[in-house]
Amino acid sequence: MVATWEILEAATQNRKNLLRAGFLPIPTIGKAPSMPGWQDVVATEADIDGWFHSYDDAFNTGVLTRYTPAIDIDVLDPTVAAEIEELLWEMIGTRAMVRFGQPPKRAILFRTTTPFRKISTPFFISPTKQPHRVEVLCDGQQIVVLGTHPGTGKPYSWHGGEPGTVALADLPELTEALAREFVTKAAALMRAQPGWTEERKVNGAHHDGANHGGGAGDDFNAIYGSREEKYAAVALQGCVDELAAMPPNSGRNNKLNALAYRLGRMCARQWVNRDDVAERLYQAAATCLLVNDDGEAATRATIKSGLTKGEQEPHPDLEDTNGNGQIAAAPQGYPLEYYETFGAVVAKVWIIKGVIAKGETSSWIGPPGAGKSALVADLAIHIASGMNWRGYRSKQQCAVVYFALERGDLVKRRLVAQAKRANHGKDKLPLALVRQIVDLLRPACVGEVITTIRNAEAHCGCEVGLIVIDTYAKSIAANGGDENSAKDQNMCLANLRRIQEATGVHVALVGHTGKDETRGARGSNAHLADVDLTVQFSGDKEARSATIIKNNDGPEGVLTCFKLELVVLGKDEDGDDITVAILADEMPDADSSRAKLNKGQRRAMELLERCILDEGKPAPVSNDYPRGIGNVVTIEAWRTSCMKGGLSTGTKESSDKAFRRAMTDLIDMHRVGTWDGLIWIAYQPK
Repeated sequence: MVATWEILEAATQNRKNLLRAGFLPIPTIGKAPSMPGWQDVVATEADIDGWFHSYDDAFNTGVLTRYTPAIDIDVLDPTVAAEIEELLWEMIGTRAMVRFGQPPKRAILFRTTTPFRKISTPFFISPTKQPHRVEVLCDGQQIVVLGTHPGTGKPYSWHGGEPGTVALADLPELTEALAREFVTKAAALMRAQPGWTEERKVNGAHHDGANHGGGAGDDFNAIYGSREEKYAAVALQGCVDELAAMPPNSGRNNKLNALAYRLGRMCARQWVNRDDVAERLYQAAATCLLVNDDGEAATRATIKSGLTKGEQEPHPDLEDTNGNGQIAAAPQGYPLEYYETFGAVVAKVWIIKGVIAKGETSSWIGPPGAGKSALVADLAIHIASGMNWRGYRSKQQCAVVYFALERGDLVKRRLVAQAKRANHGKDKLPLALVRQIVDLLRPACVGEVITTIRNAEAHCGCEVGLIVIDTYAKSIAANGGDENSAKDQNMCLANLRRIQEATGVHVALVGHTGKDETRGARGSNAHLADVDLTVQFSGDKEARSATIIKNNDGPEGVLTCFKLELVVLGKDEDGDDITVAILADEMPDADSSRAKLNKGQRRAMELLERCILDEGKPAPVSNDYPRGIGNVVTIEAWRTSCMKGGLSTGTKESSDKAFRRAMTDLIDMHRVGTWDGLIWIAYQPK
């Protein structure tokens, strides 16, 4: 794998070569410029050296087309694309270098001394339902010349030379008049193709891209077409300007999604081209540095999500124009879902009904050795198999991606053994394992995880419905994060939400409880506030329980009880058994482990009940206390009650030791809960 610094070093040298050859280079992220005000950049070699650090995620290189106009043959039909290129050579009288990024599409660079505005054919729709057009980029645009195509993942290639080795002065000249003549002929060629239909029209007349009129109004009509297309063009420009001007920490991602939704409704009516909208919004996101913060994949996923949602709700017909024949762009706002539509979307999309739903987050917490990873592994196998799980109904089979951030080999052994126990009986399951540490604090992780999910889907042939992150704390600490920091927790959770928005997966987080298990997950309680379902583990070797202690819109209580058993997978090189602990088939009774109290524990509970009856008060109003816990007392009040009630008949020191031992045991058994010096009864057997 090539190191990042090597890519940037090569890009720096390429940009200097372009500059020396007469071009105006700029750094780009994918196809989008990475710097504000890029249209006016005239860089020096010192500036280019500075980009190495200032734009360290801009691996691609573009050139401004102000004096380097580019003919972009955005045609997906190989035969027609080749015919348009031949038409160009006939008109120019010579050949030049050609760039390929996503063949058969291609682009050709020229030179000009008099910049002109962009010229474009209308879109043509072929029988394959694909859109095609030809553009001439010039003043105010740029084109990527070196780097990797964001769609194909492959390097751009050049035939007949490469910019930087070929100087700008050696390119053939393209004037505005010649560009307009070429666009007119290219439009006619596409219009003549059997079954191709023209998408854009001007007041019912065909648009050939050659604007010979005078004035901005004629230019506008020639480029943007019908009044609906003008409306969409104004709206698109307004959306781009609004997003580009947004500062960090101002809700840029939500705004991007809302703007994409708004424009997607116009795409559904074919007032504006979806690819154009996606690229313009992406460039605006790059300008406001959202791409820099969230990464290219996550930004494009947000755009795609908004556009897709908007296309499902096409824009209504425009009202009549006012007396001046003008249409004001609709005021911008957030996408609304109206009450009358709620009934169709209220139901969750269950994977395992009552436990795992798509688009939600669950937290599976307990002390080390409690069996949480074993239980989640068993759940993952049943989801990948499409089988009911411990009495809960399977609603759909999904692929699973398990991020094993610690003990990856153990997780593999457990998954294999659990699959055999489930009588799966197949050589292949839609399940994949990731053993590399994932740093969820990095914005770029969003795109990396999304790509990982898509790769798994391509291999497995079905949607990924569940990703497991085990353990969650490792993904925070990977690069120095602190699980006790609400800021770090919220950054990780926000990145997970972005992944969910793009993929719809359920995210299962496996983690640890703190020293006081009754307080739930270790670290900042920002984690608790963000998850939909929290399952806490307790018990001993005889019987363990997984209890739902938080459920946003479902019941709380015991989810399942289980035992672990050691199974043999095979023999190692010394002939010894290879073993792993997995869930046993037997499901013990829910009360079997909780009801067993020794004499000292029973007496301490009795004295706590009496103390709460005598001195108990309602728990403070705070997220730190579970719902419905009843009255609480101070630990000191309980201690005093135990001393007076004869928990131990020895010395004061031995009595205090007996109290501490009983309190610790009862906390471990989840019979009592404690926080900030207060104690309450957490569980009473029936």
